[in-house]
Amino acid sequence: MYSRRQSLKLLGALSGTLVSPAFADNTEGVADNPGSLGVNPHLSSWQRDHDRIWLGAEYWANPMENWAIVDGAAELVSAAGYRNVHLLTHHLNNPTGSFRMSAVVSEVQHGDVDSSVGFMIGVRSELDEVKSNCFAANNGPRKPKKAGGIVKQGPVVAGIREGELFINDESKKFDKPTALGNVTIKLVGIPHGNDVELTLHALNEEHETVGSMSTIVASDAVRGNVAIGCNLNSNYRTRIGMSRYRIHNWEASGDAFTVNRDAAWGPILWTMYSLSDSRSDEGFVLKLTALTPPLGENDSDELQLQVKRGEQWEPVADATLDHDAWTATFRIPNWDESSDVVFRVVYEQSYRDGEPSQHEWSGTIKANPKDRPVKFAGLTCQHDSGFPYAPVAENLLRLNPDLLYFSGDQLYEGNGGYGIIREPAEKAIVNYLRKFYMFGWAFGEPMRHSPTLCLPDDHDVFQGNIWGEGGTPMNMEDGKDSGASSKGGYREPVRMVNAVHRTCVGHHPEPFDPTPAAQGMSVYFGDMVYGGVSFAIIADRQFKSGPEKVDTGSGRADHVTERGFDTSALDKPGLELLGERQEAFLKHWADDWRGANIKVLLSQTVFAGVATHHGNYNGYLLGDLDSGAWPQTARNRAVDLLRKSKALHISGDQHLTTLSQYGVKQQRDSNWSFCTPAISAGYPRWWRPDEENMPHTNRPMHDLPNTGEYVDGFGNLVYIYAVGNPIVPKSSNRYERAHQKGSGFGYVLLDPKTQTYEIHSYRFLVDVTDGNPENEFPGWPVTLHADDNSGARRLFNGVNMDGWHGRPHFDPYKLDEMSAKEKSEKISEWTADATKHWSIENGELLNDGTGPYLTTNEEFEDYELQLEYKTVPEADSGIYLKGTPQVQIWDATQESNFSIGANLGSGGLWNNSKGNPGKNPLVLADRPFGEWNKVRVVQVGARTSVWLNDQMVVDRAIMENFWRRNEPLRRRGPIQLQTHGGEIRWRNITLRPLDTDASNDFLAEDDDTGFTSLTDGKTLNGWIGAIDDYEVTPEGTIQCRPGRGGNLLTKDEYDDFIVRLYFRLPPRGNNGLAIRSPEKGNPAYLAMCELQVLDNDHPAYAKLDKRQYHGSAYGMAAAARGYLRPTGQWNYQQVRVEGSTIEVELNGNVILQTDLSPITDYMADSAHPGKDRKSGHFGFAGHNDPVEYRDVTIRRLK
Repeated sequence: MYSRRQSLKLLGALSGTLVSPAFADNTEGVADNPGSLGVNPHLSSWQRDHDRIWLGAEYWANPMENWAIVDGAAELVSAAGYRNVHLLTHHLNNPTGSFRMSAVVSEVQHGDVDSSVGFMIGVRSELDEVKSNCFAANNGPRKPKKAGGIVKQGPVVAGIREGELFINDESKKFDKPTALGNVTIKLVGIPHGNDVELTLHALNEEHETVGSMSTIVASDAVRGNVAIGCNLNSNYRTRIGMSRYRIHNWEASGDAFTVNRDAAWGPILWTMYSLSDSRSDEGFVLKLTALTPPLGENDSDELQLQVKRGEQWEPVADATLDHDAWTATFRIPNWDESSDVVFRVVYEQSYRDGEPSQHEWSGTIKANPKDRPVKFAGLTCQHDSGFPYAPVAENLLRLNPDLLYFSGDQLYEGNGGYGIIREPAEKAIVNYLRKFYMFGWAFGEPMRHSPTLCLPDDHDVFQGNIWGEGGTPMNMEDGKDSGASSKGGYREPVRMVNAVHRTCVGHHPEPFDPTPAAQGMSVYFGDMVYGGVSFAIIADRQFKSGPEKVDTGSGRADHVTERGFDTSALDKPGLELLGERQEAFLKHWADDWRGANIKVLLSQTVFAGVATHHGNYNGYLLGDLDSGAWPQTARNRAVDLLRKSKALHISGDQHLTTLSQYGVKQQRDSNWSFCTPAISAGYPRWWRPDEENMPHTNRPMHDLPNTGEYVDGFGNLVYIYAVGNPIVPKSSNRYERAHQKGSGFGYVLLDPKTQTYEIHSYRFLVDVTDGNPENEFPGWPVTLHADDNSGARRLFNGVNMDGWHGRPHFDPYKLDEMSAKEKSEKISEWTADATKHWSIENGELLNDGTGPYLTTNEEFEDYELQLEYKTVPEADSGIYLKGTPQVQIWDATQESNFSIGANLGSGGLWNNSKGNPGKNPLVLADRPFGEWNKVRVVQVGARTSVWLNDQMVVDRAIMENFWRRNEPLRRRGPIQLQTHGGEIRWRNITLRPLDTDASNDFLAEDDDTGFTSLTDGKTLNGWIGAIDDYEVTPEGTIQCRPGRGGNLLTKDEYDDFIVRLYFRLPPRGNNGLAIRSPEKGNPAYLAMCELQVLDNDHPAYAKLDKRQYHGSAYGMAAAARGYLRPTGQWNYQQVRVEGSTIEVELNGNVILQTDLSPITDYMADSAHPGKDRKSGHFGFAGHNDPVEYRDVTIRRLK
């Protein structure tokens, strides 16, 4: 965790040096010689400006939509309380100086008696910088702090109200009655030691003084922003029916001010641009949007884009402002992307007096980052509790990214205070723009020099959640906004939504399919090709189904809070996540590699439920439908489409940074996902599955808590590699608080050449250049390869040995018996030794021929492994599969080893017993020394095929368990690169875990000569017995009817045979295979045997006799346990019956191999008189559970 000392050091650097309020009394003569009051002048120019909403570049209006320039003055157009206008260029922070302000004010609409107009001074946040100061007093009642009768901390308010002057809670009646029309108010501040004397004057229209008053405040109370405002009691922020005022000739001067004219902002607020390879005759296309505030009818609405050629500025294009979004977008095809280009956007502002002025916003169009990694910054979620997010913005400037990506929630409804306006659309848009401008104010500097992608999300359109339903309007028949975040459709008018889209994505490349959605709502899904990277941009909520279509139980419709709730019931047919149009785009994009060698998917949120607690530390949530984890079928469809692209998915939204990998059919079979931290987290989330005792497997080697393979609350498979959980914040400083809440940003180096992603997740309050490893959340940085996003694992990244440790030829069962501490120490010892013998050279693993074997940290079950090796004469190495020796690699020319098979070549399963399949390779396929050999291994259970240089050398042979010959091969284990006897090099090591379907397909490839089918997928023809207790399902499977349990037998009888079949168990499912059964009677005793078909991992069967395990000859011979697939998945099983012997192979593992004839020890001493039968029926012994079978085939052996 970042230390408080480091935090304070960085805060000091960000805030600047603050002048101490302690100073000597040096004010003598100031009143008589007011020269110090005349410096640093400011005078409003509203009398020159056209009528409009925006008050000008020197001001920030709270809120913007309540102010306007009307007939040459700033006017409050809403009869509301506590409205103010901050002066951006002048900051009170010199306690030894004097200041004065004056303005002419008039009441234009009379309201409540408590109405007022005047100045605010000492308005500051704890940072005391101009931007955050503008909002320091906006969100609730705030009174100046007093001590000893003197105000010690602002804000200080000074002004007039009906019949009197006031400074804070002191007041004085006017000396004579005065109408509030063109009254001049003046405020003078003169320092006196540690205090400041404030004097307020009021002058009537004839410039006669009608009242004065003075008070003493602490000098610290006036430090901060200055503002002018109306109805200045902070308790009246939500009050209406108050007076409206107009203000002009606002003057400010004095040496107490620090003046920064560059703090003025506008009329061009900022720009955003994209640069994309169109892969057409338009070449690279530049799109640039300039944003202005709302201007007036008489203001110009034309802007020009210019570029600098040498010392000259050349016009490139003109654009007209959109009068809703107040954006002007330039589109330039055939842009020369080969070098950086300096640009400027020019706007000519006109005035009432006819004298125009030119305003510019300049920046750099970066060159296309060719032949180097693309520096990508990912940002999301800007809650104004951390505004203006300076630590993040400063780090962006340090890193100078090639691409900025804001994934949504550029604002929250509460940002800037003063609530939201939902309708009419015109007012809602201005309300939105005011909040959106805070985003540009904070990040305009980084955006002026970097391409930017900016997606809208739910809060950007004033919804807690979006369930867009393809753009349909929300059903508001009840007239209530409460619960609107749990309703499908859009709450805001489509005109407002389209304006939001134009501000965010107007500069993006054109959409893939620009056809508007419902109501004429714009869409923006499409791609951008830049720097050799193809970026897909989608809206993962615009087409999503609403939660009211399902029943989540009590509470919010979008939250599942009940532990044990069956969320599979929420996955109803027809529910959408991305929608058909975006799915069609993703399918196209996955196949389109023009101009790119690596891909990234950009969307708003994660396609998994990676949060267990929401809102508060103990706020457990089983499932959040707002996440991309729901609807599950649509989620899986999206991930399946994404897998082919090999893209990294980068998103935000969750306020919780995670690095995870999606699974559909099995864990980790799909793409990786990087959820970036929130820029400034508001609503907190945590991922704390360990506290909830959620089962997990395969925790990464770093052993961080809450990591590994999990099933989320919706039943989706997800592997969590790293998570940045927040802590409950305690600091009152906004930046320290944001840091504690897990805020920050993401940074990725996208390298098309190596097809790698170097992923960083930075904390909020850090300097990314200082090299402190605590700058990042635990578990980062991480480097991934594009192949990792296809379900394959790039086991060696070509750069370092991440993901590997050292291990010699060592019995894994002994390792299992060690304590965690002993195991860790032993692995550390081996790894330290391994580093002496292993190195990396030219992207290859190099071993000197000795030392421990390099071993994957991760263990694997069913998989396809591919690698290349190159070795030297007389070397002897191999590949351990599941920690078991070995696929043999040796010198096929070494005559001294011909007696043990070296002349037959490499690739065999060397430690299989002599004469058994796989022991010796089928062909000699080794290449000459000095050349690379290519190895491919497919292993399902113990069934193993090996190809060497594209020639099959082992054909689905059973790999024997070297460590325990009488047991099946371990179900899971690591890959080990064995080495002894000579130098060996390895490269391109990838592993693809096989899902159930792929594993079963591999097992079913065995020779089917002589097999006949016992099932037709439609009827029970060919079967006898309890026909009514079984059915053929619509999927063509044979299923025992629930609650029924007779025996379904073949009409034919068999003596020696092999049967192959698939079966699927429900939880706690129980059935059996009748072997050589009579037509009548219980096959468990009267048949040769009943082979158990049983969910023997279910808690209900915790006390089974071993002879009841799945695959056992019931009551007689125990099968090996632990090789069933999870319930609901199809298992592949082969049974061989020959004489009195039975062999059962389950999912590629021989779990039973026995001779029943000598058995005399029976479970419960229950005799099995049928065990010596020589022939009988084959069939299924039902036990009331809906166990399913399919593709049952049989072959007679005689």
